[in-house]
Amino acid sequence: MDIKTKSKFKKNLANFFGGVGYFFCLLQWFWVVILYFSIIEKVALFFSTNNENTVTKTIPTVEIGPNLSFTIIAVTITVFMILLTLYVIYKIPSTIIKTGKKIVHGTAETVTPMVLRYQHKKDSKRNHIKLSVRMIIVIKIILIILPFILSLMSQFIEKQSFSFAISMYISVWLAIFCAVSFIIQYVLSSLLSVNKQDLL
Repeated sequence: MDIKTKSKFKKNLANFFGGVGYFFCLLQWFWVVILYFSIIEKVALFFSTNNENTVTKTIPTVEIGPNLSFTIIAVTITVFMILLTLYVIYKIPSTIIKTGKKIVHGTAETVTPMVLRYQHKKDSKRNHIKLSVRMIIVIKIILIILPFILSLMSQFIEKQSFSFAISMYISVWLAIFCAVSFIIQYVLSSLLSVNKQDLL
């Protein structure tokens, strides 16, 4: 194994755990959406009240008997939907990683110059890289803690989908899995001498 291949393997190994971290982070936020679904539903119903004033027109329905062309169309649509579902399942991991990296790294790149100005430091390449790496870690920590706090606050929701004990149990474990994944990523990057800039 040459040096380039070895370096790529080390980077991919560290970033595998980064990808797992982003996956559990997404699950954390998805869990928050489930916990706050009753509030989201109320807001959606509030904005949809304007539809009550609209005049609804009844469209006459035509019954279609079973025939060969209808069966062919139904089978084609079914096959297409199965293929689309398989494609989406295949693409989900890479999409989660790309989206997570884009949000975290993009936010870090936006915030870094402002923090450097606040610290009265020159926005040089060295300072920018050094601070942006730290900002990425801070943003990841926020992305873990914030959904946990929101889960904790869900006890004050009037209509809860789950008991508070179950809500917190799942929330705690998701936060732990997410945090451990990112910790392993950074530990491996240090042990394997992977550049922090190359981490997801």
